[in-house]
Amino acid sequence: MRTGIVWEQGGNLGHLGRLLPIARRLRALGHEVTFVVANAQAAQQYVLPEGFVCIRAPVVENDATKDTERPVLNHADMWLRSGFGRMEAALSCVEAWRVLYAKLRLDAVLVDACPMGLYAARSLGVHCMAIGHGFEIPPSPDGGTLIRPLGLGDVVLEHASVASLAIAFERMHGHFGNSAPVDFAQLYPQGSTLLCTWPEFDHFSRTSSRTYTGSLWSQVGVALDAQWPQKLGAKVLCYLNLVDKRYDLLFQALQSHGANVWVIAPQASERACNAARAWGVMVHAAPVDIEKMISQAQAVVHHGGMGLACLAASRGIQTLILPQHAEQVVLSHRLFVQNLAAGTVQLNNKAKIATLVAQLLSNGKNGAYAGLSALTQRYANYDVDTAADSYAARLCGQ
Repeated sequence: MRTGIVWEQGGNLGHLGRLLPIARRLRALGHEVTFVVANAQAAQQYVLPEGFVCIRAPVVENDATKDTERPVLNHADMWLRSGFGRMEAALSCVEAWRVLYAKLRLDAVLVDACPMGLYAARSLGVHCMAIGHGFEIPPSPDGGTLIRPLGLGDVVLEHASVASLAIAFERMHGHFGNSAPVDFAQLYPQGSTLLCTWPEFDHFSRTSSRTYTGSLWSQVGVALDAQWPQKLGAKVLCYLNLVDKRYDLLFQALQSHGANVWVIAPQASERACNAARAWGVMVHAAPVDIEKMISQAQAVVHHGGMGLACLAASRGIQTLILPQHAEQVVLSHRLFVQNLAAGTVQLNNKAKIATLVAQLLSNGKNGAYAGLSALTQRYANYDVDTAADSYAARLCGQ
């Protein structure tokens, strides 16, 4: 069976962390697996060494004139920015995907965060499974649900994006024929869409039933077998994108509690790493065995990646989220209202950071982490390998 695994959007390794375990299981089942990805560096560094064939994905080139300063309002807005707002470019890209699928003669396609690749597969009627965590799967057929948790945004722009995408879908449907989707309900149908998370970690409250198949996380690439520093204090694992000194107040607050802090910062600048080390924290700029490190940690600080958030929660570890992007802000808010995690974007607010760090290092039975114990018990028997087997079986129609 020839199976394609398609991934385009998202620059972090969370996507490969869930795709590679599925790919390995498909290969073990006898599938001929081909990756089609937009990120050439990730393909070279992580996919090819696993022995998989990897092809560069057709993409719509960035439009230098588009409004990238304004925050994304909803999924309609997101898809317009992905290329559907430029009809000729979108038609050309979808056609390139259709040609590629025909050339590969695929029996099944697994699509992760790739609007053009997904649209092409649905328009051809190829056996296709769409996967994504809560933020990546639109919660409404027209894509109009606001992304930001407090409902902020320009109402005129919100409605305009929905109307513009509807027109784009109509034109695509007219060009590619009756099998071409006309809305998100047809792009993400119930039977062939899987949410790679748990309901509690879905970014949105959904009115319709969806299949939650559980989060997938795995170590991507070669990881160092690191050891915690031999010092007293609560072990705090920080997985952060170190680019400057913006986390100084965090490190100061952690040090005031005598915490034993280990910062994992892949691809960080050496200057930023040295600035963090000046606070007496251990900094590693290379990948380490996260599962091993987190098994010894009392608390975790990170930006809000789904895999790490679920891994920490499943182990009952209290988490402070410092989001950088919209999807991380939404997840942080969703977990906060359920008393599963704390978070803030106010990195320069000394009092706020001090309070959050004090909560992070508390016993957590009340307040921000009151719901964590019940959730940990709920997923005590969750197994990532079993989940990966389930994804592979569903793609095979089992």
